[in-house]
Amino acid sequence: METNVHPMYAHTHASLREKVEILATNPFRYYVAPNLWIGQNASRIRELDSLLRQAKLEADELLCQRILEIQQQLRVNYKIEI
Repeated sequence: METNVHPMYAHTHASLREKVEILATNPFRYYVAPNLWIGQNASRIRELDSLLRQAKLEADELLCQRILEIQQQLRVNYKIEI
C-alpha cells in the first residue's frame, strides 16, 4: 500500500493482514468505511474481533495469533480488563 495516500483510502482498501497491522500502530483514527472512523477506544478491540473471525475463516493461524497479541496490547493501552 502506498504511504502517501489519505489514511481513509489506505484503511478501507487494505488487505486483512494490512488492516491488522494498521490497528497495531494504534492510529488516532481508523477508518472502517469512507468518512466513518473509530477512535482509540474499545471499538478497536471489537473491530479486531471481526478481523479475527475473518482470519479464522481463512484458516490463517499466524494472523489469528497476531490479532490476539494486538488485542491484548490495546486492552493494556485502554485499561480494559476481561
